[in-house]
Amino acid sequence: MMLSPWTQRTVDTDPFGPNPPLEALKVEQPGVAEAALRGGPAPTLFVGGDLPAFTASGLDPAVLNNFPWQMRHAAAAEANPATVYSWLQEFTKDGMHDISHPGLHSFMSRITDWATTSGTKKVTPPEEIEATYAALFGTEGNN
Repeated sequence: MMLSPWTQRTVDTDPFGPNPPLEALKVEQPGVAEAALRGGPAPTLFVGGDLPAFTASGLDPAVLNNFPWQMRHAAAAEANPATVYSWLQEFTKDGMHDISHPGLHSFMSRITDWATTSGTKKVTPPEEIEATYAALFGTEGNN
């Protein structure tokens, strides 16, 4: 269970999964999620994937899987391993805590943009373009 970033309602989604906002969107607005997925894959939590290549503390990035998704950017950026471990003890029991971080804001911006624009852009087939051109300008001299 987690608080949805889309509606602020509790949804039956794992806050420790790789992309909980995507899963929440699939539960709350399946049509929007389906259309967006037709347009391309959802953004990952970190620009390079589900986890960063490294953490500032030197801890294995896999440690971040023990944090709810809203805390992973802050935990990845924290230089002190003792602080990261204290956060693990203090904040990860229910998956509802978050720590504001620019990386989290960037992810939410990317996934919101994806959810609202991906899959909505129509690709015009070449035959339709040619037919429109012919209707507007005629077909004389096109060969």
